[in-house]
Amino acid sequence: MATGKTLYKTLSAVVLIILLLVLGYFIYINSSVFLKNSVSNSNIQPQLNVQVQILYNPTTGQSYLQYFLEDIGQLPIKITSISINNYTISQNITLYPGDTYQNTIELNNIISVQPGVPTVVIFQGFVIIANSNEPFSISTNVIPSA
Repeated sequence: MATGKTLYKTLSAVVLIILLLVLGYFIYINSSVFLKNSVSNSNIQPQLNVQVQILYNPTTGQSYLQYFLEDIGQLPIKITSISINNYTISQNITLYPGDTYQNTIELNNIISVQPGVPTVVIFQGFVIIANSNEPFSISTNVIPSA
């Protein structure tokens, strides 16, 4: 009789552990699907403050792209490229909420800009969400100034 009780206790413990593992698995799957659906259905856009200007020096013919970026949202943002009039410059900038970044890029050998002629500048990258990345692009028209 003592072996029967021991066997019963052992089987009960094994069944309880299996039930807990199955329950944990279902909770994990359910929360993963819920998180993925809530993120993908929200169509998240970056909350990025972008300030851009192109400076042109008519005396020297040199031109520069100056930009300032600020992550004003709640999610990290990664900038992978900047396109200027269809010319792409690779970047590797990661901004966390509240971070700012500014830079100046010399454009002399890259593209030709003319003062007063609108120039399209596009920042491309992705918003970092849990285990996935949501791509985005922000486009702005800039009028180069002398």
